[in-house]
Amino acid sequence: MKVLEKRIRKTGALAGKGRAPRSYEDLLERVRGTLAAGRARAHKVLEAVQSRMFWETGRWIHLYLKYEKKTGGRAPYGEKVIPKLADDLSYDKDYLYDALRVYRNNTIFGTYRKLPVGLHRELLNVKNPDQRRALASEAQEKGWTRRELTRRIRGQKGVLDGRKSSREAGTFTLRARKGKLRHYRIVERNGRLYVDLGFRDFRELTGHEGDFKDSDIVEGTLLDRLTKKPSATAADLYTYKAEVRNLPDADTYWLFIDKGFGGFRDDKIRLRGIDAPEINTPEGRAALDFVEKLLRLPEENGSRGSRPYREVLITTTKTPDKWDRYLVDLYFEKDGREIYLNQLLLDAGHAVPYSE
Repeated sequence: MKVLEKRIRKTGALAGKGRAPRSYEDLLERVRGTLAAGRARAHKVLEAVQSRMFWETGRWIHLYLKYEKKTGGRAPYGEKVIPKLADDLSYDKDYLYDALRVYRNNTIFGTYRKLPVGLHRELLNVKNPDQRRALASEAQEKGWTRRELTRRIRGQKGVLDGRKSSREAGTFTLRARKGKLRHYRIVERNGRLYVDLGFRDFRELTGHEGDFKDSDIVEGTLLDRLTKKPSATAADLYTYKAEVRNLPDADTYWLFIDKGFGGFRDDKIRLRGIDAPEINTPEGRAALDFVEKLLRLPEENGSRGSRPYREVLITTTKTPDKWDRYLVDLYFEKDGREIYLNQLLLDAGHAVPYSE
């Protein structure tokens, strides 16, 4: 970022200073530089705010628990506090648990104030306090990314030619998510009922409103032929067939998704729960090659020209991540068996566990 700012100041494009652009190319360069520096500064500011928010959240929880331990007999205490707090705030309880642990490990915010939330949470995997503090200091001093810290903690060096990267490869099991095709939730908006297709897309339900109510889960392919599924749960939702269109790297794909009821979506998704190496590294290229070999249709398949990759089944998160990408569990069939790609990449050492 400092390099960008220095470059912009030199051209007089920061804060409106300097001579007017003398050509379109000059204008393009100045605007591009200004936007890049602004985004970089905004990202740094956001990281700092999120880090402070995370630490203070843990502090408030700690102080409340400490007070309740002394007084007793009041509102929720102990193990009940964070689940209730998460429910009342509609917030991730793991985030709240981690915030409490991070505060207790580091009661002085300024010590590691430059570390993003993701690095604070990753450091919780280090049980030895001295090792944790040493890694935190080095990560802050050298500006490590979460991936760099994760690899240091796990001792993973990446994978070449399908070999496991270290003793850690294959030792972590994801909690797989797999719903059911053609299952949707009914939602009410302003007195009208809609079928929630996912991806913030809805179809109005007309003619059969009396048969359903808000939060019902239904199955079907036509709006006038929906069947209520009383035993279905939220875990059955947001599951679709999709075609793989492009593979930017081993954990990020462009998919053409069949949402049902004639709706389709061309979207960039990310595999949930894992993090593969950057594509500009040997490990990243090896991981992508591993995925390509799994998903690409055989040469003799006549449809390969128009559809080079296998059809896949995905279960998505209800909402996208902070980069506006939906996180998915991805399944495909090969040689007569179903393969859970997220877990396979971990088992093969081509990725490490990751949580937002």
